[in-house]
Amino acid sequence: MTTAVSIPLEDAKPAQAIIEAVAAASNTPPDELPSLHAVVDPDALNQLLNSESDVEVSFDYAGYRVHASTEEVTVLADVVVGEWCESGMDCRIERTDTGLRGLVKPPECTEHLVDKVDDHVPGETYRDGEWIAWESEDEVSANDVRDETAEVARRLGQHIISQQSECNGN
Repeated sequence: MTTAVSIPLEDAKPAQAIIEAVAAASNTPPDELPSLHAVVDPDALNQLLNSESDVEVSFDYAGYRVHASTEEVTVLADVVVGEWCESGMDCRIERTDTGLRGLVKPPECTEHLVDKVDDHVPGETYRDGEWIAWESEDEVSANDVRDETAEVARRLGQHIISQQSECNGN
């Protein structure tokens, strides 16, 4: 169950609405968030989303997934994007009805590595589309799941490096 923070654009500048939505989702004062400039050109974003066109953009900012359209800005409050993840893999933590779920998206040629994860997470791993996922209980902190996720990505990275010839077709 992913929750979201949405802010209608009406008279707001899209870049400012994004900062406000991420601040609300992360419970962080807006002036303590990283610069939006590091991710996107705020002036260009404002111009694009204030246009008459029906435009939507999505990107990651301050560890959260941001969706912006000409009508509103939405930040997925329970999806933490893995800027802390190693090995160039996408990592996420999502809140579910029963706790937290860790997800790692390895390269396409590594589908067989899902069994390499089981020893490093508390629950059973499973495939969820392109993602390797596992569930954690409610009492487990987001930091613990983040650490598990980073460790899974690191270990998968080691397996991928050791089996790189398989990925390259050699």
